[in-house]
Amino acid sequence: MRVNLDAAGGSRLHPTAETAMREAAEAAWADPRAPHAEGRAAARMLQQAREQVAQVLDCRPDEVSFDSSLSTANRRAVRGLALGRQRTSQRVLSSAVEHSSVLHACVGLADGWLAGPGWEHL
Repeated sequence: MRVNLDAAGGSRLHPTAETAMREAAEAAWADPRAPHAEGRAAARMLQQAREQVAQVLDCRPDEVSFDSSLSTANRRAVRGLALGRQRTSQRVLSSAVEHSSVLHACVGLADGWLAGPGWEHL
């Protein structure tokens, strides 16, 4: 089964996903980190979405994250991969044809702002 989780990838949203997004925007419009009732409702809806996606992907809900952009998602991915391998090596290798957000994340590793000092970008 093919699963497209890239909302900005040029593909139209599945009608079910579009309906769910509209309903979520109307019902849970608040910041899910806010302590007021609307924020708590948004947090519950966000957690439910994580659980549903985790079930489809056969992973834990705490392994699911929703990012606002490709750049943010790529930065999170590069950082996560780097930190997962840091005991083995603190070198990161990228090709010249990577998306600019991947390259910037790799530079961020080398500059120390993405995952602390000690990283080398090749």
